[in-house]
Amino acid sequence: MEMKWFVLALAAVMYLLVICVQDRKVWFTSVSALVLIALGVFVPGSVFPAADNAAGRLYALSHAFGTLVNWNVLMIYVGSMMIAALFIYSKVPARIADIIVDSSPNTGVAIVLILAMTGIISIFVENVATVLVMAPIALALCRKLKMNPTHFMVGLAVMSNLEGTATLVGDPPSMIFASYAGYTFNDFFVHGGRASIFFIVQAGMIVGCLYFYAFFMRQKGKTEIKKEKVVSYVPAVLLLVMIVGLAGISFIHTGFAYLSGMYVAALGLLGVGWYRFSQHKTRKETWTLVKELDWETIAFLVGIFIVVGAIAETGLLSDFAAFLAHITGGSVAAGFALILIVSILISGFVD
Repeated sequence: MEMKWFVLALAAVMYLLVICVQDRKVWFTSVSALVLIALGVFVPGSVFPAADNAAGRLYALSHAFGTLVNWNVLMIYVGSMMIAALFIYSKVPARIADIIVDSSPNTGVAIVLILAMTGIISIFVENVATVLVMAPIALALCRKLKMNPTHFMVGLAVMSNLEGTATLVGDPPSMIFASYAGYTFNDFFVHGGRASIFFIVQAGMIVGCLYFYAFFMRQKGKTEIKKEKVVSYVPAVLLLVMIVGLAGISFIHTGFAYLSGMYVAALGLLGVGWYRFSQHKTRKETWTLVKELDWETIAFLVGIFIVVGAIAETGLLSDFAAFLAHITGGSVAAGFALILIVSILISGFVD
């Protein structure tokens, strides 16, 4: 049996297990990646390019972790998670939401503006972190109105997921896409002299706001919620510096693949240092902040990078592309629609 069919079977079983037992998804991707690395090391040339000697085996190992795993993406993700955690701690988003509720003509408009604000934050902050910021505000407002929070929470999820695709730092899928497509931070706004992904997503957000306004417009009157006191504006400044810095780095062509990742990671570490010393936190409190970051997704992504890398290097992606070209008759539009539909179906079950 050709090795590529073993790799395909392993990947299929891995994805099936991820769908069925999502709370163990890191185990499945990690074990699959380790099996492929072991094959690459002990059966040289079977999965990753390697010679049949000690140097070749070492190369197979370094190729799996050094080339296939995109450390630039992972550093951006870790650094932006640190800044997002501090942004939540700062209470700045909650304060902005208070101002929105206070200045809105009625509660229906306030709800829609909070949903729009959720989307705007999610442009630059990971989706789960965004929902964690905004959910308490939404729940507090629902309690005041004696309103079922289900539809409000669905709105938060929709806006957060939608806008998470708008920029490179919005969510891991955007980072992975940027990695393979060679997109910089600025390419999400303008690419090849034309408006890019960011503006298409904003069209979606406008449609979403109109829909949710039609749904919540029956909520009349004004509602007051408990005002939040801002802890510090430093995390908000760090977030802005991250955005401006990534935009600037997009214009710099140094050939250094890890520049943007190291920049965001350094800002994240600077923020953790500020939290520890300026906010007078103990080592235990600082460690808790770091420990509660989404390390599971990092481990998951490492496994996915290696498995998908193995799929590509054994020729399976080329075979799949040829198969798609055949069944779609070479139509780019049909191929795009097919991949999109399959992605939507899978995304209903897999994070």
